[in-house]
Parts: sequence; structure tokens; C-alpha cells
Amino acid sequence: MNFINIVHIVRSPAGGIRKHILSIVDGLSEDEYKFYLITNLDFSDVEFTKYLEKKSSCEIIHLNIKKLPQLNDFRNIYLLIKLLKKRGISIVHGHGAKGGIYSRLLAKFINAKSIYTPHGGSLHSMYGFLAYIYAFIEWLMYFLTNKVVFESEYSLNMYKAKIKKNSHKYVVNLNGVKIAESNTSINFKQKTEGNEIKLASFGALRKIKGLDIAIKSIKPLIDKGLNIKYYIYGEGEEKENLKKLCEQLEIQMHVFFKGDISNSTSVMKGFYAVLQPSHHESFGYTLIEAMAEGVVVIASNTGGMKEIIVHQENGLSFESGCSLQLTNNLNDLIKNPELYKKLVEQGKKTVIEKFNEASMLKNIDRIYKELDKL
Repeated sequence: MNFINIVHIVRSPAGGIRKHILSIVDGLSEDEYKFYLITNLDFSDVEFTKYLEKKSSCEIIHLNIKKLPQLNDFRNIYLLIKLLKKRGISIVHGHGAKGGIYSRLLAKFINAKSIYTPHGGSLHSMYGFLAYIYAFIEWLMYFLTNKVVFESEYSLNMYKAKIKKNSHKYVVNLNGVKIAESNTSINFKQKTEGNEIKLASFGALRKIKGLDIAIKSIKPLIDKGLNIKYYIYGEGEEKENLKKLCEQLEIQMHVFFKGDISNSTSVMKGFYAVLQPSHHESFGYTLIEAMAEGVVVIASNTGGMKEIIVHQENGLSFESGCSLQLTNNLNDLIKNPELYKKLVEQGKKTVIEKFNEASMLKNIDRIYKELDKL
């Protein structure tokens, strides 16, 4: 049987990138596709790689890919050329800034087509000389790229602003998730004062995620006597700083650091609301996962999240960096059970109509097959 051989390259398969790749590898037909995942397993979710290793349609290859540009990158690309040149690779799909560079250079040398999905990476705001370097690299790589596939209009616009080009190479394919079949009516019950109000956030504990804003936002509600419990899932360099902030605000008994979790949707449905206070976000997978599970989402109005949330229609939004607005959003939600019910219903409807995994897979399947025929 003739397979379409696809190589995915990503430095660190975490967060939204991990979910995106897993959706593709897990969702496309094993009778038509053979996948290779090239990544640095030192930074990979163990459960993620264990799952993919069980799939006969996917081969995982460890490569020591570092975050910053270095001479070792040339050695890595040379090793990949030797490894993959005779495997009949049709397409090399790079994810993130470093994966994008590798994929386009590799495709050139093994006579394959190239796809690049930025996932934020080099699109986030940068300043000084570094910004010019990344913009120049992206401009050069554009000429080696067959398709640039974006998960949001925000990513598309940021990319165009950096390389100053409009092109037929651009495709927006919105991320999607499986739709939960469970009845969400249990979430309609309004929490009353004295009961636990369980909130959660999911993702890497980095400054860009703005979790300090969420922590500050619950302090006034706790002072009012509300029994807020805030669960933070993830690991990262900001963990100790966030813990210190909780101690300074004297709310450490209300905030729980739960570490990494492989399947966030397995615990989401138990929460009253999911908070996403990021300063930058190219899309916002966590939002659509929570909405699909019938959980209200509250997010900063930045990046791709603005394309998901319509304030007071299918979720709540606030100005990035403003903890007071987030506090007010939470207060309004707790006081208004009808608003809560509306947001649950409209949130799930939004995912079904716009962000479902079946549509995403149908589009990427079409893109792969069109390139394979060129």
C-alpha cells in the first residue's frame, strides 16, 4: 500500500502544539498516512510520546533540538537528510519557529514539499536587534515554503506583518477539538456563597501566560467571603514566583499547584470556570476544550482568543493585564445564574459550529493531498 509519508518537526511538543500534532496523527487515516515525529524528547510529555509510540502509523525520532540558534542545528539537519532521504517523504510539516526552519531546509534537500505552522513562536512581540533577525529569517524561509498553515486569523496577520508579503501560500485552518457528548446541565447550577467555587488554568507556568493576573483577581472575592479555590495545572519557571505572590496576598490556602497533566479535558468538567489570562496567545486550545466540556471560559482579549470569545455571548473577556476586570467578570458570573447558563450553552454551540476537530482534519487532509500531487 502506498502511504503519504509526512514528517512533523517540533522542538518541544507541549501545550497547543502537542494537541495540534496529536489531533492530526490520531485523526487522519492510518490506511493513507505514515507519520514521523521528530522532536526533542527531553522536553516532551511522557504520556504523549507513549501514546504515539503505540500507533503503527507513527515513528518518533529523538533529536537534540535547542531553543536558540546554534551550530548544532546544521549537524541535526545533516543527520535528518541522511535518515529520511530514501524514505519517500512527501511533506515536511514544521511547527513553531525552530521546527519551521528545520522543516523547510530539510524539505529542500530530500525533494519534499514543506508546510510551516508558526503556533505563535516567532510571531510574538520582540524588540531590538533580535526582532530584525527573526523577521529576516522568516522572510528568507518564506521562499522555501509551499504552504503556511495558520490556526487563527491573528497568526496570519502577525506573520504577514513580519515578512511584508501577501500570498496564495497562506491557509487558515482553525484548531478544533472533539465535542463532549455528556450532558452539561450539571454546570447550570449556580454556586452560592459558602460553597466552593472551583476555578482552573492550564498551561506552562511562564510570564507570558499572565497567571499572576488571575491570582490577583481572586483576592478581592476571597476577602468578600467567597470560597474560591483556584487550581493551576502546568509547570514552568514562574512557579516559585507565583507561589510567593500567593503568600504575599495571604491566599495560599486557596491556590493549588497541580503540576503537568496529560489530558486536561479529563478534569475540566469539574470546574466552575476556566481562566486564560495570557498576555499573548496565538490561538487558545484550552478555551475550546473547556467550552466543549460545558465549562465557562474567561480570557484576556488578546491574540487568537479574540476570535473565540464574544464577551457575554459565549464567554467573558477582559483587558490583558487587568486583574480588576477579571475580578468583575467573576463577580458578575457568580451573581448571575442565567448568564452562566447562557455562556455554557453558547460556548458549546460555538465549538460545534466553528472549532470542531472533524472540520480541522478535513482541511489538513485536503492540504496534504493537494501538496502530495504536486
